[in-house]
Amino acid sequence: MSAEAAREASFRRKKFKDRYQKTNQFEAVALTDGYKLTQKETAGITPSAGGSTSGSPPNRFARQAFRGRILGDFSPHLFLKNPCDLGEATNPYYTTALILQHTEFLLTEDYYDSSGQTTINRNDRVNVYLEPGPAGTPFNLERGWCIGVNRSGRTSAQDGDRAIDCTTLQEIFDSSTGASSMGGAGATGTGSAGEVRQIDFDAEYKHPGPCTPGGNSSATNVKDYFGTPGWNAYVEKLGSFETGGTWRADLDALESRDALASAPGMIGRYQFTVHSMYNAGFITDEAYTSIGGRNYGHQTVHPTADMVERGVEYTEAEIAAIRATQKKVLDMYKDSNSWKSDAFPDDAEASMESFLESQDLQNIALEDFTTKNLQTLKGMHMVDIDNAADVAGMLGASHLKGPGGARTMRNGTNIADGFGSFPTKYYTGIGSVIPCSS
Repeated sequence: MSAEAAREASFRRKKFKDRYQKTNQFEAVALTDGYKLTQKETAGITPSAGGSTSGSPPNRFARQAFRGRILGDFSPHLFLKNPCDLGEATNPYYTTALILQHTEFLLTEDYYDSSGQTTINRNDRVNVYLEPGPAGTPFNLERGWCIGVNRSGRTSAQDGDRAIDCTTLQEIFDSSTGASSMGGAGATGTGSAGEVRQIDFDAEYKHPGPCTPGGNSSATNVKDYFGTPGWNAYVEKLGSFETGGTWRADLDALESRDALASAPGMIGRYQFTVHSMYNAGFITDEAYTSIGGRNYGHQTVHPTADMVERGVEYTEAEIAAIRATQKKVLDMYKDSNSWKSDAFPDDAEASMESFLESQDLQNIALEDFTTKNLQTLKGMHMVDIDNAADVAGMLGASHLKGPGGARTMRNGTNIADGFGSFPTKYYTGIGSVIPCSS
């Protein structure tokens, strides 16, 4: 049974339902040290007022997060093996993949105010809260919020008298640079824009299987390959990585953002590039040509947020050119004449607004884009087609860096994108949620 299926099964048990209706706040133990998230990863994410004293998003030390395990007899993480019991395991990949199945908690202003700390350390005991989950489940276990320190100690009663001590996890991550660079596990899944790291992909990252796809392994369409449950798992995890699951992103907020910290042309829940939108049949030839066509570079025409934070300086002329490029792309999307009418339902206007408001259209674009990537990867002999977790991971890496970038990763060179996200983060995190039929 996959982690997602086990999670849903646990929620349906009556004692869990009764317990969850009483509280949304828990004690948790940090499985990783705090790590920094990029602006792209946190776009559109804000905590609700449900468990916070202020209900406002963090203002200081923004974009800090960690992976944590909720403690207690009614913990929604009980269906997952406890990685703190595996601190002496010899395979850092297994332990890291297990950590990645736990909730990612973002630090809030309440945490900083109550603790006086600027980050969080592995094995810290903290207070967290969860928001409602999808499809009638009581909680969103993809992401939660940390609101304060509970205690920083080495023991906590759970599962009888057994002590919880996660400090031994440090030895695993210290012994493997690959494990420490996985998304959300170890130190960070992000780095500097364009940063290059050499890795041993097979030893440190590859999903070992077996993981038979839920659909047809010889299918050409990606949804037919995974089957509906597998495809849905892929879609949800990718959406959480790209925009935190937000459907309406990113161009509606582009004009109000600092031009040096935004991503011109990245659109929708899955942050499609202009090239992807054109290839999927949504943008006209004339509109695509007007912004440079194949010569338009999403990641190179502008400095990223990470560069700005590191003090990279630009001349006034360079900044003016960046702003002009961003405005050109935004104006192109806002012009209804840029959109192909035959890509939209008969009763819908062909426009940016219609695309951003339609989950169906965005999912159609994703299926088309991902199917093409699957065929490219198969042609490169860069996927284990009988291992659905490996295929999903490579497709996730391709979404971030293209099939060529995914191949480079698999061959041992891990190159971050313009926002500092490594393709191994997508490979590991997305591949780990795919249900296997065997």
